[in-house]
Amino acid sequence: MFSGVPPFLLSAQAMEEEAEIIQKKLTALSMPRWQAIVTAMADRTLPDLDGEIFFHISRDKMVAWLLLLPPIGQGKPVEMLHLMKLLSEEKVDSGIEWDLVKEMVNQGQYFQLLPVAWGKQPERGADGWIEDYYARDQEPNMEVEELAQVGYDSLYSLHLVQEVKKGDAICRIIPPGQGIPGSTVTGERVPALNGRPAIPPKGRNTELSEDGNYIVSTKDGHVLFNGRTFQVKPVLKIEGDVTPEDGTVQFVGDIQILGDVVSGASVQATGSIQVNGMVEASTIEAGEHVVVSGGIQGQDNALIRAYKSVYAKYLEHCTVYAFQRIQADCIIESEIFSNGTIQVRTGRAVIVGGHIQAAGEISVGTVGSKAERITTVVLGGQPCEALERAQMMEELNRTEEKLRKVSSQPASPEVRKEISQLNLNVCVTKMKLEKLEKDLKKSEVHFRKDCRLVCDTVFPGTEVTIGGNTLLMDRMKERCAFCPGKNKVNLISVV
Repeated sequence: MFSGVPPFLLSAQAMEEEAEIIQKKLTALSMPRWQAIVTAMADRTLPDLDGEIFFHISRDKMVAWLLLLPPIGQGKPVEMLHLMKLLSEEKVDSGIEWDLVKEMVNQGQYFQLLPVAWGKQPERGADGWIEDYYARDQEPNMEVEELAQVGYDSLYSLHLVQEVKKGDAICRIIPPGQGIPGSTVTGERVPALNGRPAIPPKGRNTELSEDGNYIVSTKDGHVLFNGRTFQVKPVLKIEGDVTPEDGTVQFVGDIQILGDVVSGASVQATGSIQVNGMVEASTIEAGEHVVVSGGIQGQDNALIRAYKSVYAKYLEHCTVYAFQRIQADCIIESEIFSNGTIQVRTGRAVIVGGHIQAAGEISVGTVGSKAERITTVVLGGQPCEALERAQMMEELNRTEEKLRKVSSQPASPEVRKEISQLNLNVCVTKMKLEKLEKDLKKSEVHFRKDCRLVCDTVFPGTEVTIGGNTLLMDRMKERCAFCPGKNKVNLISVV
C-alpha cells in the first residue's frame, strides 16, 4: 500500500497534464458554490451548502486523487458512506489507502488534494543472461616459480588456456523471465513485458545444444572468449622434438610440444605454444603466449615472438619479443623486448649482460655481475615496434627490388598490372612506416605510470636509459629503483 510513500512516480509531463485537467474540473465544481456564496453575502448571510467530494482518476487509471470541500452554514459534512458510494460509482476498488481516506473524512481535512489510490505497475521480466562455465578473462597465475617442475601442464597452471572436450558445455543460456502484470485503480489488468533474451555467445567450433540452453564445444581444444563469443581453438600435440627436417610447423590454434625445439627449426601458431623441453637456436612465433618449461639456449640465433606473453625457465643468448609480459628465472646475454613488463623474481632472479627493454616495470633480483659485465636496461617507448619497423623495412626493400625487376621486363598488360600493384604496396608500406615513426616519437616522451626498474642488487657496469637519459652505475647498490626524472634518471632507495 501507499503508506505515505508513492509506489511509483509520475513523469513531469504526466503531472503537468493531470494538473491542467484537475484545475478545470475543480473550477467547474467550485464555481456554483462560489456564486451561491457571493449571492448570499449580498444579504450578509451564508448559504447552507453540504460538503462535497472532488475525485479525479488519471487518464491511465493508475492514480486517483481526493479533495474535500467543507460544508457551509448549516450544510452537512462529507460522510464515509458518501465517499464509499462515490468510489463504487467510479469503480475504484484497488490500491485504496483506506487509512488516509478515513483520516481525511473523520478529521475534516479540507482543501488538500491528495492521492488516495494507486494502481500496481507491471513488472518487466528479468532479462536472460549467460552463466559462464569458463572464464572470459584469463589472468596468468604469477605464483608459478619453477616452470620445469610444472612440465606439460604449464599452460594450465599459468591459467593461460582452458581445456575443453568435444560435447562439453561452455556456458548456459538462462531464458528471460515472465513479466508480472499490473492493475489500475479500477482493477483492470495492465500487461507486462517479458525480459529480453540473451544473445548466445556462439563462436567458432561451438554450437547450441538441442534444447537451446547451452553452448557446447564441437571438438577438443582450448576455450577462449574473443570479446563477443566463446571459441574453441584446436590443439596440435607433437609427441617428440621439432627439427629442421619438419619444415616450418604452422598451426591455426595452440601447439603443445612434448620434446625440444632444436636448432634450425621453426614453429608458428595463431594461439599459444607450449614447449615441454628446451628451445635451441630456432624461431618461435605465437599469436598469444609462449611457454618453455626447459628454458631457451639460443646460441645467439633464437628468435621468440609472442603477441601476449613469454614464460621460460631461463633465457640465454636469444632474442625475445612480447607485447604484454616476459617472465623467467634468469636472463643471460640476451636481447629482450616487452611492450609491457619483465619479471625476473624466481629461481636465480638475475639479469646479466645483453639488452633489456620494457615499456613498463622491470622487476629483478640482481642486475649485472661482480665482474661488471655490461648490462643495458632501457625503459619506456614501444620496444616491440622496433621489430615491426625492421619487418616493414625488410618488406619494403623486397617489394622495391621486385618492382625494379618487373619494370625492366617488356611491357604487357600483365606487367603493367603487376607494376601497379607493387607501386600500391610500396605506398601502403611507406604510410605504415610513417605512422609508426610518429607513434614511436610520441612514446619517447610519454611514460607509463609503472615505468621503472626495481631490483634488490645492481652491480657496476649496469647502464640504465630512460627517455634518452642514461645513468651508468659505478658502484654496487641494493634495494633501489630507477625512475624517469627531469632530464635525468632518478635513482631512489626502496625500503
